[in-house]
Amino acid sequence: MSQKNKVLIIDDDPDIREALYIVLDSQEYQVTTARYGKEGLDLIKQDKPDLVILDLIMPGMGGFSVYKQLKDPNKPELNDIRILILTSVREESSRTQFEQETGTKLAVDDYIEKPFSPAAMLERVGKLLS
Repeated sequence: MSQKNKVLIIDDDPDIREALYIVLDSQEYQVTTARYGKEGLDLIKQDKPDLVILDLIMPGMGGFSVYKQLKDPNKPELNDIRILILTSVREESSRTQFEQETGTKLAVDDYIEKPFSPAAMLERVGKLLS
């Protein structure tokens, strides 16, 4: 029996978390959810996922901060986790904001703007985990 790919959803919107959970669980991914960035990082350290679906705008620790932790060169054990950004912020705006704040480019594996279709999400997740 093959091991299921682990997907962590970090989003403060309970409807988004539930919808993604249902869609991904139907395809036999091992899905975990977190409401906020700090909670997500704690889960990542407990049981490293293969993919993180990450919202950018959340109370407390937002998605940019989580991203920086995952790409921190001092934490190489986290650097290979694939990241799919799922947010209502346009991609160009997010990339510009991140670059202005950090001086580096936002190098994520994929980016989907809300609202999203379940079919598009499954296609993107499938490609990232293949």
